[in-house]
Amino acid sequence: MKIDKIIVALYLFLGIFFGYISNYFNKIMSNLTLALLVPVLVYTVSQPILMRFVKEKKRTWLISNSFITFVLVWLIVWILLHNL
Repeated sequence: MKIDKIIVALYLFLGIFFGYISNYFNKIMSNLTLALLVPVLVYTVSQPILMRFVKEKKRTWLISNSFITFVLVWLIVWILLHNL
């Protein structure tokens, strides 16, 4: 499997996980700031780490696609769990 697919799959699973975490922070702890801040911090910290594995030409691709994958999955999971 190519490194691009692995990174997108990683952000998919991170998005699902942090959707659950955001739901926990928002419903159980009633803290919307942590629900929004923690996933954004994890994304920004993981981005430079994963940049080492990508070729120079694909860096803009990685930033745009990983961000879209992470944010959309995170918000979909969070909204679904919030409405249950």
